[in-house]
Amino acid sequence: MALDTLYSATLRPHRMFSPLSVNEFDQLLQHAKIVSLSKGEHLFTQGDPAHNFYFIVSGQVKLFRLLKDGSEKIIQIMNKDEPFAHAVMFKKQKTFPVCTQAIAATELISIRNQDYIDLIKTNSDIALELLGSMSANMNNLIQEIEILSLKSSTTKVVQYLQTLMADKSPLNSTFALPAAKHMIASMLAIQPETLSRIFYRLQKKGLIQVDGADITILSPEEFKLHS
Repeated sequence: MALDTLYSATLRPHRMFSPLSVNEFDQLLQHAKIVSLSKGEHLFTQGDPAHNFYFIVSGQVKLFRLLKDGSEKIIQIMNKDEPFAHAVMFKKQKTFPVCTQAIAATELISIRNQDYIDLIKTNSDIALELLGSMSANMNNLIQEIEILSLKSSTTKVVQYLQTLMADKSPLNSTFALPAAKHMIASMLAIQPETLSRIFYRLQKKGLIQVDGADITILSPEEFKLHS
């Protein structure tokens, strides 16, 4: 299915595409396609050839690794208006290092790696914005690695919640969890029941309020003391 004006407008504001001229943007979208995934459907698995990268129009996608024991380790949860798998275009061996699965009904825009590389060769601004996008993603991963290095499960959870509220106004301490609790537990390398117990203890102490997927930090300054 070819991209229509609505999908093009969704893609255009992102930093990876905003430096493109009208002609360059049209050229990039010439072979782009819309991909629709049902909840639970896989897009690609680790080791598959990587010819495209993706931009999420709606929905959510989890990136995960399959471990030797058959279990999975969630690496990231990707959300609306986020690109993913774009760093692979610069690998010598162009295969996907992770698996993907839609965790909600999801629509993606699929863009050919080679088409984007061709534009980079003629427009240095695109290269700079791509580096910016990859750097932001790397910083997110570094934060997650720092959280995983913590020994205390409670400290992991508190640090993770602090990263979620980092972009919030000081006057607004309520935010939604970006994924189901069992997926967040997997990202933090703890058991789902451990996460539930920690949420319960933090609520008993009057530090947070949990309402489904919504978390409210009731005492931000005291909450930080637990990190």
